[in-house]
Amino acid sequence: MAVLTSFASTAKCDAPASDATPVIGFIHRDAAQWEPEWRKYTGYNPALQQHGMQGGLIDQRLLYRTPLEPGQFYEQLKKYHAVVIATAADDSIHMTDEDLRRVKVAAADLARYAREGGGVFFNLQAVRYPGDDDETFYNELLKPFGVQMIHQGVYDPTTAFMSPATPAILPIDFFSTTNVTPHAVTQGVRGLCLPVYGDGVSSEHKSPGVEAFALDDAWTVVVAGDKTAGVFRVGPDNGLDIHTATKPASAPPIVAVRSFGKGRVVAFSCRLRHTFANYGNPFWPQITESLGDPSGGAPS
Repeated sequence: MAVLTSFASTAKCDAPASDATPVIGFIHRDAAQWEPEWRKYTGYNPALQQHGMQGGLIDQRLLYRTPLEPGQFYEQLKKYHAVVIATAADDSIHMTDEDLRRVKVAAADLARYAREGGGVFFNLQAVRYPGDDDETFYNELLKPFGVQMIHQGVYDPTTAFMSPATPAILPIDFFSTTNVTPHAVTQGVRGLCLPVYGDGVSSEHKSPGVEAFALDDAWTVVVAGDKTAGVFRVGPDNGLDIHTATKPASAPPIVAVRSFGKGRVVAFSCRLRHTFANYGNPFWPQITESLGDPSGGAPS
């Protein structure tokens, strides 16, 4: 929440709300269909309101399903002070020449939006299914900002723990970090508890819960793994191999920030189901979102 508050405090937009009410846009499939339900039932929308903000949905079809002309995506983005874009994990994208052309147009519009003062929050996610091009597609969207997902996972075996079961959710594997640098976007954050896998403990598709990513020199890392955390191999099935480290004990980045023209950009690597999607859901364990490790005391 501190990230979005920080974004919205300086960004400009053409939203009809007053200057005192920042508006945050979330990229979402079939936005017009889902927005009434999102406003009424999604836990994150009331949380925005409690912090003096409003939220809305931006239709994902502009990226996937329709011809996209320069400026078309920008016209949707500029209604918001900041936008949240979760890279796809299981959208089963299979890149075509038209997909590449479309995402390059969208990337140029997104870069224009940020340069002119918009805030951009990238929620990075590992691709779930073998053979899908979700990461390839979104790396094109990320390219103007100097960040790329590298198809490996972040994990720390020394801080691993299991969440307690809830009435609807089996225990989930997590690890933690307290390697937090003071910054506007980490205000009040003492540490993070993060999912080891993107798809729980019973799934056959154990893609990384925290996708490893590379940054250019414009970025500042504000949350990293502890010194004992490393980058681990992802196999042909897109499953995280927690026994094979490619960069052991390397304190890899988890959250990073940068300026971009008049705007600001954040990259946070964590599965969406542990950030925005289940926020406030009473049947979800809320480990990353707020509770941390209830048995070991690690904060989040």
